[in-house]
Amino acid sequence: MLQRERAAQQEVAVWFVNGEPARLVVDGQRWRIIADTVQTHRGELPYIPPMLTHAPQNAVIGYEFTAERANGGQQQAVTIHAEGHSWVLG
Repeated sequence: MLQRERAAQQEVAVWFVNGEPARLVVDGQRWRIIADTVQTHRGELPYIPPMLTHAPQNAVIGYEFTAERANGGQQQAVTIHAEGHSWVLG
């Protein structure tokens, strides 16, 4: 189970397919993202890499989706957002 209290700023590994999140790994556990549940959040980036002179106004800053444990069964609502160069839960 993804624990929100403990994992508020926990980094996760995210794999993308066709520009949308498809899988993630949290604490060594693999999860599949149910594609038709993905919601994209857009806004200004909280971190602007030094090579950019202007922040994109409509950048992807996070996703909400339902994920299913890769070994079957358990489903859970998940929110991830960009922090620096990483994706974190919360």
